[in-house]
Parts: sequence; structure tokens; C-alpha cells
Amino acid sequence: AHSSKSEFASHLESGRCEEAFKKIPENELGAKLINQTEQAAGTVLSYALVGTSYTVEVLWDIVGGTVMFVALCAPTVVAVAASSRGNHSGSGPIACFPGSVTALGAPPLGRRVVEQTKKMRCPDLEGLSKSLRAVAKCHYDQGDPQSLKRAATHLESLKKSPDFYNCLSHSEQKAVEEQLTEVAGTAIAI
Repeated sequence: AHSSKSEFASHLESGRCEEAFKKIPENELGAKLINQTEQAAGTVLSYALVGTSYTVEVLWDIVGGTVMFVALCAPTVVAVAASSRGNHSGSGPIACFPGSVTALGAPPLGRRVVEQTKKMRCPDLEGLSKSLRAVAKCHYDQGDPQSLKRAATHLESLKKSPDFYNCLSHSEQKAVEEQLTEVAGTAIAI
């Protein structure tokens, strides 16, 4: 991994952007295996949290629904039973829920946990993004229209892939945005 990092840095320093692109250190097998292991652990933890939260939702609905039924309907059932002791004709259905029964539902814990643990299921793409931004800067520093177009292409590829871009930290997303804005502004000026 060290030799690949040094080759990558050497290519960048000497302005050989395409060679640097081919030697991005995050593309090595060791880095990929470590990242896959971290992603698998994060995914397992995320799914465990999601499963737990949906279980809490179901229990909330069952226990909460039972408690609410008893609390709201018991007085009505007792009153109807007491009034119909001598009257065997029945009094029809018992209406004891004031309003919608769905108002008693559980909060959307499962959906919230799915959203909040999304990054746990992501691979670590920070290093790859930084390396791609370094290659884009290499092209940018060359300053000619063709190199600026290549720089923009590298940065846009990061942004246009939602599976990639959404897994980046907010600070890395901001860095991509700022660099893309700078490249676009320079390309317009030329």
C-alpha cells in the first residue's frame, strides 16, 4: 500500500495526472478488503438497530393498543353491560374510541433509524474521494481547457453517483462542491 501511495503522490507532484489516476491507493486489494470488513460490521449493526426499533414499534402498538382499549372502552362496556342486565335485546355495537384509532399508533421509530443509520451501511469512501479530488486538482493546475474539462469530469462523477456521494461526510461533500465550483468558474473564464 505504501508504494502505491508514494507512486500516486509522485505522479501528482510531476503533473502526470492520468498515471496518478491509475495508481489511486484506495483501489488496492488490501484497502478494499479492510473497507468491506468495516462496511459489513456497520451494516450488521445498522440492521440490528433497525430490527430493534421495528420490534419496539410493534410492541408499542400491541401493548399501547391494549392499554388504550381498556382505558377507553372499559367504562363504556361496564355501562352497557349494567344497562342491559334486564334487557336481553342487546344494544348494538359498542363505540368507545373517540376519533381515529390510527392516532394511537407508534411513532415511526423504524423509519427514523433506517434513515439515521444509512451512513453505517456505507463503505468508507472519504479516501477515494480525496484521491479523486487530488487528481482533479492535478488537471486543474495544468490550466488548459482539456485539463479543466477532465478535472470537472472527475468531480462531477463523484457528485452524480448518489450511492457514492451520499456516503461521503458533509465536509467531504462540501469540499467536492467547492472544488467543482472553482473548476467551473475557471473553465468559464477561459
